[in-house]
Amino acid sequence: MVENVRELRPRVGDLEKVTINLGYVDLGQIDLMVHEGFYSNRTDFIRTAIRNQLERHADVVKQSVARNTLDLGLRHYTRADLEAVRAARQSTDGENSVMKLEKTASAAISASLEYYRAIRDAASETAFFQTYGNVFSLYIADKRAALEAAAPMVEARELPFVAEALASIGEGGYPEALARVACLLARKGEARLLATLQMKQELMSDYADLLPAIPKDQWRRIRGEQEIIVRYEPKQALATLPKLVKDPADRAKLVTLVRRLLEDERVQRAKPTTQQMSIVEHIGDALHVPNTSRIGVAAGGRKRAQPRTRRGSKAKR
Repeated sequence: MVENVRELRPRVGDLEKVTINLGYVDLGQIDLMVHEGFYSNRTDFIRTAIRNQLERHADVVKQSVARNTLDLGLRHYTRADLEAVRAARQSTDGENSVMKLEKTASAAISASLEYYRAIRDAASETAFFQTYGNVFSLYIADKRAALEAAAPMVEARELPFVAEALASIGEGGYPEALARVACLLARKGEARLLATLQMKQELMSDYADLLPAIPKDQWRRIRGEQEIIVRYEPKQALATLPKLVKDPADRAKLVTLVRRLLEDERVQRAKPTTQQMSIVEHIGDALHVPNTSRIGVAAGGRKRAQPRTRRGSKAKR
């Protein structure tokens, strides 16, 4: 009987005023229940409704109070308390949204710290080079100028590999002779077109039987040495050409290759220059090849017949 007794009018000091807004329908129903004697007034109805809701959710309120309890000062945890916490622990799967949020926040914090360190290092390095970089560049410029002034100028002819190539100007065989002729006939100061390189590959394939069978790296070395010789000693390169083809068979092979190339339609379409035809004649004279001028005429094109004059035609009549 004592448990059902409720305090209808609490003390004024323990109360706090709350204002709510209700619709006309709800107020009408509340007033109807007050008029019928179920409640003394509107406040009694609202207070009773609130208490009923609190009793319904009493367990939830107790759990929330237990979780949010704040201890002021020091609290002593016994082993029994810790074992109770361990026993109440529950495992969660990888799809837990809280764990995903925790990992994302951890990665974001780590990335922000690394970004801060990178920006800090870059800023300090930039400040260092802005402060001391100009001074060091002036020091390097002065040091380079001093070294250039102290170092004597060396001519290209005095370089070791150039001197070695010029010393061997009269040494070699058929590969050296062929490379020297190619360097003598090369067009100076002109860009190499793609069509020219393609024609070169076709000619090498067609006249492979007249070319020396040596590795490509060895051929590049020989070609480089002969370019040096032709560049610095063109006259001596032409005069010493017979020493490279002492064998009559090698000399005949070289002459045959040059003649076939000059008579080839692809070479004639490239229109050899006057200087190249003059070098061909000099090469023929150096190798004592007869009828060299005929080769030049075949490469340069046939001579056109001179038109007859009127006097010649009248005399014929």
